[in-house]
Amino acid sequence: MKLDARYTISRECTGKPRPQYVARFAGERLGEAATRNEARTLATNHRFDQCVALGFDLRATPALSYHLAGAESVKVSARRNYLADLATNQPDWQARRAVFISGILLTSGEYFVCR
Repeated sequence: MKLDARYTISRECTGKPRPQYVARFAGERLGEAATRNEARTLATNHRFDQCVALGFDLRATPALSYHLAGAESVKVSARRNYLADLATNQPDWQARRAVFISGILLTSGEYFVCR
């Protein structure tokens, strides 16, 4: 899923032996990573923090599809957006950026925040 147009990820020379992927929000550098997926996680984490700070609803797409064994009705698809609930009942939920999507606990890197 695509974050809004204010987020950009580009490959740049950063002084390391190989070019890095740099994530930016409205031109402000969020960080750098060796892979595009890691840079996207930086942008997703930034969006998560913004949504929590502003009290917005969080819409997310899982990185993988999940099916909870023994519960036919609990399935999430990597091709859909879901309303995510903050996992405030989990230890270190903010540091881990933990959310529940349809009852399945996911942490940073296991989902992408949508617009």
